[in-house]
Amino acid sequence: MRKHAVVVTVSLFIASCAMNKTAPNLPNNISLTPPGSYGQQYIQQIDFNYPYESKAKANAAKCVAMNVSNKSVVISDSSNSFVGSYTGNYYHINKSKSLSGGQVTQYSDKDSGVVVADGRTEAFFTIMGMPNAKIIDYKLVVDASGKDIAIGFSDIKTTMKETGYASNSGPTPLGAWSGAKPMLAYNSLKSIADKVARCMKR
Repeated sequence: MRKHAVVVTVSLFIASCAMNKTAPNLPNNISLTPPGSYGQQYIQQIDFNYPYESKAKANAAKCVAMNVSNKSVVISDSSNSFVGSYTGNYYHINKSKSLSGGQVTQYSDKDSGVVVADGRTEAFFTIMGMPNAKIIDYKLVVDASGKDIAIGFSDIKTTMKETGYASNSGPTPLGAWSGAKPMLAYNSLKSIADKVARCMKR
């Protein structure tokens, strides 16, 4: 019995390590945290760079305000659903909570073209044929003070809009393993960076 328990424990440990294995071929503009106790890594920073234009500094704050939002959103789950022990009936209980939004621009300097903002976006996907969305919170820094336009995302946290029978505990750091869908978030943030950069050049 003890031998069986050890085998199960080791098997679970190996499975956990496999699940947390960093996704292959992540873009090289992604910075990762050091591996954790089970080998898991998180997305620490994503940096994009674009050619500089003379209008970039003056347009930075306006373009961030136009292309970044930080609206409140409702997330939900049905983890409290159950089957009645006497009736045998299934009772679906939907549980939801609101994640508050807030002001987008936290700092802006027109002379240097540096803008710091808080943002939130949604990336849509399907899971087992059902539509869902990944909520992505982030800190954005736009810096046009150098030879190019640097746009960086940090403090990236995500959660599913609907988690079904699993409890939806809210945003957590974006994992770098495949199951955390890092490229879904990456592509969504790249789209925002591209829009801000294009706007700054006009």
